[in-house]
Amino acid sequence: MPTITATTADLHPRAELFAIATYARARALAPDTPDADRPALLELDDEAHFTGQHCYPGGPWDRSNFKVAMILEDFRRDAARAGLAPLDTTDVPALLLDAATTALRNCYRNRPHVVTEVQIGAGPFGGRVEWCAITRTVTRYADGTERTDISYPALPLHYFLTGLAALRPPTLGDTLTLPVALPAT
Repeated sequence: MPTITATTADLHPRAELFAIATYARARALAPDTPDADRPALLELDDEAHFTGQHCYPGGPWDRSNFKVAMILEDFRRDAARAGLAPLDTTDVPALLLDAATTALRNCYRNRPHVVTEVQIGAGPFGGRVEWCAITRTVTRYADGTERTDISYPALPLHYFLTGLAALRPPTLGDTLTLPVALPAT
């Protein structure tokens, strides 16, 4: 039976699947990843993403659901076999922030215009304030230009930002800046 810790409970099960997929894709796209390792990482990305997006295991996406717990345990095992480190859930907001940044880096990895950062604003959604990656974004490029007409409706990003807002609620007008350009080494 999978072990569920209190800190892991703060991470939505679908967000965990999307994080595994996001990190698997990032590792597969990394230039230092051996070619022989890429297929397993890309398959893990595809399967974890598909499961997070489409599979409904006969009940709520809740850690108390045994099917959900087993699905997560299977993907954790697959991630370890593919060489990914376990997700560090000691600071779930930091994990969600890093996963959101990594998802955007995956998105822009092969783009001709280098995106340096994406700023996401907080806005009203029903009776609460959430990060609005669809309507309140500023995309900044290395040449100094900015675009405000790009939306980021990807489901993984949504789960990362929704989880972050639940754990660290923003107020109307707050901004979250995600550095997309990789740090210089």
